[in-house]
Amino acid sequence: MSAEDVATSDKIVTVRIIIGRTNPPHSGHIKLMKAAIDAAKGSPGPIKCALLLLGNGPGGQRTNEDPIDHQTKSSFIRIKLMNKGYTDNVDFVIQEMKTTEQGGPSQNILDFLLASRINPNSYDGSIDIIQHTGNKPGKASKSRRVVPSDSEKHEGLRSIIKSRIKSIYIHSPSVECRQESVDAEPIYGETPMSATKVREKAVSCYQEATDLIDGGEAAAAADPAALAAMKLADGFECWKETFDFYSGNPEALRLSKIMYDSIIEHKDNKYKPVKRPSKGDPSFVVTSKSRLEPGKAGSRRKHTRKRILRNKKTLRRNRNNRKHRHTRR
Repeated sequence: MSAEDVATSDKIVTVRIIIGRTNPPHSGHIKLMKAAIDAAKGSPGPIKCALLLLGNGPGGQRTNEDPIDHQTKSSFIRIKLMNKGYTDNVDFVIQEMKTTEQGGPSQNILDFLLASRINPNSYDGSIDIIQHTGNKPGKASKSRRVVPSDSEKHEGLRSIIKSRIKSIYIHSPSVECRQESVDAEPIYGETPMSATKVREKAVSCYQEATDLIDGGEAAAAADPAALAAMKLADGFECWKETFDFYSGNPEALRLSKIMYDSIIEHKDNKYKPVKRPSKGDPSFVVTSKSRLEPGKAGSRRKHTRKRILRNKKTLRRNRNNRKHRHTRR
């Protein structure tokens, strides 16, 4: 019996996935991934590993919210998971989340199913896609925009994934895409861990190191490059003391330092909108159109004026048509 026959003989295939920006990865992310991997090992069907999809920021931009590139994040996560006893490409697979132009997360999952020899032309069993999320609740942001909870954040995306996979696996009687929550890791012993808090602490540590060094007597005489390196080094030590997670073997420590330096380098870089095509899945969560696509001054008034004039023209044409309807008969 071939590997494909083994896969398609099962009447249910379960795919455990993680979707996240992980900027930077923290202990809560690893806890979530560990839960997905452990669940995948006991899942029915031939797929026994979890699919970890890491975003790379809108348009691949390095900003204050997405300062770390995919390669650095994936290497760091791989080390942390291997230290937990998991095997890369056996217990878990890390992929960069595909962009909208490439088909979005649906394409990642479809490729993963095909690589697992789940043939859409012959497979006639059910497909159950389970996204593991934290149970961090939603809240109002500083801009008074309500930020959805982790479980709500990708509801629309899960619906798109379900529709896309169902359209490919036409012989499958059931395709589901749902989520399972995992308790969030606490930070400072109380509030849920978040990448935002980790980045904020990195900047705070850097500012403390900067104030301390600039206030010293030797600061004025020091070489600027050496001074900048000293600030980064001292800030990193402060950050590492706060989050012991970023310590470890030499390679983990090296990657932690790269991530810290990236956070500081891009701490003032704001997101600049990029034009996105309409086809494909969203590769990241669009939380506010006004925030991502700000208009120029007066543009709303101009567009409203055009719409009013267009509506008036339509009303006038309809009125004239009614008036002369009897002549056309």
